[in-house]
Amino acid sequence: MSFVVSTPTGQIGSQVVRGLIRAGERPSVIVRDPSRLAADVLPFVNVFQGSLDDVEVVARALKGAKAVFWLTPPNYGSNDPFADYARYAQTLVDAAKLSSAPHIVHLSSDGAQYRHGLGLIDAVAASELTLDTLGGNVLHLRPGFFYENFLWQVEPIRSGHVFQAVPGETVTNFVATADIAEVAVLRMLARNWTGTEAQLIHGPERLSFLQVTAALSAGIGKPIQYVEASDEDTKAGFMATGGSEAVAEPYVQMFRAMRGAPSIPDPRTPLTTGRTTVADWAFRVLRPIVG
Repeated sequence: MSFVVSTPTGQIGSQVVRGLIRAGERPSVIVRDPSRLAADVLPFVNVFQGSLDDVEVVARALKGAKAVFWLTPPNYGSNDPFADYARYAQTLVDAAKLSSAPHIVHLSSDGAQYRHGLGLIDAVAASELTLDTLGGNVLHLRPGFFYENFLWQVEPIRSGHVFQAVPGETVTNFVATADIAEVAVLRMLARNWTGTEAQLIHGPERLSFLQVTAALSAGIGKPIQYVEASDEDTKAGFMATGGSEAVAEPYVQMFRAMRGAPSIPDPRTPLTTGRTTVADWAFRVLRPIVG
């Protein structure tokens, strides 16, 4: 019996794969192009080649599995991101029914608990509801704003600026993808829940974007100024990197919702709180890239 990982070449999935290998497991991975897998990982995984919206491929990978890590692959050029999320979620449900459903660790998002009004996060929330129809053991991980989102802004950071479509005083939860992957691996190995559960994942502190900018600056050793971007500029910038208008509009809507949301502190416990600070992440990850 194995553990199954979707998106094994992605930012989080690749770390989940390595975490399972370090735990002494031989995970199975579902991947469209096996050549994209890291060469050092290949000898330690079982490869199921195919798409995550192919029920037959997913069912074969799940057969006899103990647990699966499921992350909907992002497609920023999609013509209908909501339909994409729905299709992938239904694929997992149909495949799990064919292969006896294992424990499912589903990467969702903080905000999915509100179900509506949060742009792209609404698509993840709908996926939660679809997976819940299985009636099995499903855990929805709801992380905050990824530190790695700032890697989209390497060039502006080099010039001393960070742009986001919210006031700098806006407070939210931030988290490193390494901490998300660690939680996913530990919960897959433990499989100590029954039914449906949800778990928030946060960094050590709840911060404003101004505070995060200061931490990034400290981490890379260079001054960075926070700039509030307009919705129009945010949308145009997203589309300039290859994003479709169908994705760009709900992407901007996420920030609109963030601007109007009350700051409600979430309790930080050892279960929900990652160890990586923004400054530590910036020093280890961002600083070598920015130079």
